Amino acid sequence: MKYKLSKYLLITDVSIDDEQDQKLVYSTRTGEVILLNNITINSIRDGNFSSLEESMIDKLIFSEIIVPEFEDELETILSEFEISKSDNDSLGMVITPSANCQLGCNYCGQTHSKVNITEDLSLKIFDHIKNKLSIKKYSSLDLVWYGAEPLMGINSIRNLSNQLINLCKEEKISYNASMITNGLNLNEKNFNDLVSNMKVKSFQITIDGVKETHDNSRYTKKGKPTFDVIMDNVFNAVNNPVYTKEKALISIRVNVHKENYLDVEKLLEYFTFLKIQDKILINFAPVHDWGNNNADKEVGLTLEEFSVLEIDWFLKMKELKFRNQNLIPSRIYGTCMTTTDDSELIDAKGEVSYCWEVPYTPDFENNKDLIIGNVSEKDLYLKDTIDMPLRNWYHDIKNKNHNSENCNACEFLPVCGGQCPVSWFKGVRACPSFKINMEDRLIMQYLNEKELLV
Repeated sequence: MKYKLSKYLLITDVSIDDEQDQKLVYSTRTGEVILLNNITINSIRDGNFSSLEESMIDKLIFSEIIVPEFEDELETILSEFEISKSDNDSLGMVITPSANCQLGCNYCGQTHSKVNITEDLSLKIFDHIKNKLSIKKYSSLDLVWYGAEPLMGINSIRNLSNQLINLCKEEKISYNASMITNGLNLNEKNFNDLVSNMKVKSFQITIDGVKETHDNSRYTKKGKPTFDVIMDNVFNAVNNPVYTKEKALISIRVNVHKENYLDVEKLLEYFTFLKIQDKILINFAPVHDWGNNNADKEVGLTLEEFSVLEIDWFLKMKELKFRNQNLIPSRIYGTCMTTTDDSELIDAKGEVSYCWEVPYTPDFENNKDLIIGNVSEKDLYLKDTIDMPLRNWYHDIKNKNHNSENCNACEFLPVCGGQCPVSWFKGVRACPSFKINMEDRLIMQYLNEKELLV
């Protein structure tokens, strides 16, 4: 069989070993990274595979660094995404138990109100999920509690959790729950209750720098600071015996913008001062447009600026002995809930959509583009959404619809999947930072793993 060099590939410009003149080669089709010398690299670039040993050719084929000459690689990747969609046996649901939030963050695109899930609506949500689980054979229900601020509706979380946990037991499927919260109400009582009784094992909490910078962007609606309360809750949670016993995990999201990027390293040092750096995960995220609020233009950094800074923060985390995190994205087979046929988001009014950005953002609530309906509607669970915008995202990429031309030609498509279809839909660039700083990530990851082998 004749072969060609895959287009889903990155070869570092910098040599890892000057003496042997070796470089890292990253196949995004498999997520594999291998070390090759320049002679081999030049041979595969020239298509001169006959000069290589058979064992090397096998290695290159296995990593999909070289692929059959006749293969349409884009068609293969998109087909694999589609097959994964059809084979998916986990039902992913997001529920916002409250439309309210204590915070008035300056980059938030949501409009909050004092609306919580009522008892009647709770029953309808339960019936809707139960009916969805009856459509086909699922292996799990994967639930995310989201907001506004989910802990403003903790009673609804408690009631629905009990019902859904029991339902999953009856159906003999697994139940997994996580939460995205500002952390302000994650006190010891709530944390214990959530982890032990409501089976919420994973939490994402946003902290935007040290006290001064965090409190300048994540303050209450009355302008009060929040850093100290949130940090106390995080510290107490990760040192709670329940955290270890139940294998809970707190991931800290740092929303980076023009007003706080200089203090990110100080925040990392603060976590180290508290001696919790090995108990949490850190996720840096550039502030971006949310519901067409133009936050990226008003306070955001460019992707290029953020990508350079991110490498510095990774290095700082290594210096401070943070919990190891893989810097190299693995191959994925799905993008997000938007591109998953049966995943849905239900808000505190019962409205059902399929994107995190929809609830409580005026732009999407007004144009209804991504709204499926309301759980009060009979048989909503049977509605076919395949023709709704972005639900057939991989077909969009193939045909370059909804501003997906970039994804159609991108070598990172197998590990990115388009990142955020809704951003492209709005005409906003959605590329991940690793598209810019992947070479640095590859070198850092290689050196980290090499150290572990010494």
